[in-house]
Amino acid sequence: MRFRGVSLNTAPTLVIAMMFGCMIANLSQLPYLANYTINSRWTEERMTYDPEVKDGKALTYHDHDEKHHREEVVEVAQKVRVLCWVLTSPDRHQNKAVHVKVTWGKRCNKLIFMSSADDASIGSVNLGHYEKNPTSWNKTKAALNYLYDNHLDDYDWFFRGDDTTFVIMENMRYMLSTYDPDHPIYLGSRIRRFIPQGYMSGDAGCVLSREAVRQVVEVGLPDATKCTSGSRGIEDVELGKCLVNVGVTFGDSRDSMGRPRFFQLSPKRHISGSVPTWYRDFAYYKHDQGLGCCSDTAITFHSITPREMYEMNYLVYHLKPYGITHRDPFPAPLPPDINSIPTQLLKNKPKT
Repeated sequence: MRFRGVSLNTAPTLVIAMMFGCMIANLSQLPYLANYTINSRWTEERMTYDPEVKDGKALTYHDHDEKHHREEVVEVAQKVRVLCWVLTSPDRHQNKAVHVKVTWGKRCNKLIFMSSADDASIGSVNLGHYEKNPTSWNKTKAALNYLYDNHLDDYDWFFRGDDTTFVIMENMRYMLSTYDPDHPIYLGSRIRRFIPQGYMSGDAGCVLSREAVRQVVEVGLPDATKCTSGSRGIEDVELGKCLVNVGVTFGDSRDSMGRPRFFQLSPKRHISGSVPTWYRDFAYYKHDQGLGCCSDTAITFHSITPREMYEMNYLVYHLKPYGITHRDPFPAPLPPDINSIPTQLLKNKPKT
């Protein structure tokens, strides 16, 4: 007897062969998984960093400081200084935040985890606000005050992300190379909802100029008519309202071809076209799905698991097709929405 071309007599053999193949595939992961503490059975949530592995060195087969990682980008990193502040909570320090630290977080000029507990192993700051939701409005206000008090003059840009965001820092600096950090501007994945100007999605992350942080803390947060007091409200929406009320420019983070750079979902969701309806409906700028979904200089993706952090880190920084080089103009060309571009920058735009 046969079923869809497979004999029932051979079916057990086929099943055994498939199980053997899966076992061999899993064995190939053993050196990788050996660097983690696995509590009972394997799940992404149970993957925790082994504190005995110092500075994350055993988590990668490549040196972060390989020669091809230091050329050109070093000079840009010195000129476009970005402090990354990552919202997290104590229960996520060792199964989420630490994987940010040993992957893309190393490429920030400074990395700070905003939490409700000090943790020297990841460099977190206790803001004194414990929330079940690690991205609460109270915590964000406390984080902005902390940045203002301790780091405002040391960095040009302040990127807000969370512990499931993956960031290509070199592309962020490339985008920001066009702008002046002393102009109040705010960039990310813009959502058309709740307020006329929209707001930047917290999931995709957003970046504020030094002057934007200054305006929020000096003008916005002390005034309840400009920035919501207390903890009520949706964090990223409240930040957007606050920034509107203090006159911060809402920038267009897309590339010069109109392709997005900041994403609320993982690459596979955008490339496969499995983007939910709400995402398409609320996006401020219409964009494609499939292979044309994303800018060649994409900056952030969200909902990234710890395992995917390392996969993306390898694909972005270590996989190099031989003979392919990039010749991108510097600074980055301006995006299509001229209403999102500071007036002075438009005046200085070269005529084409």
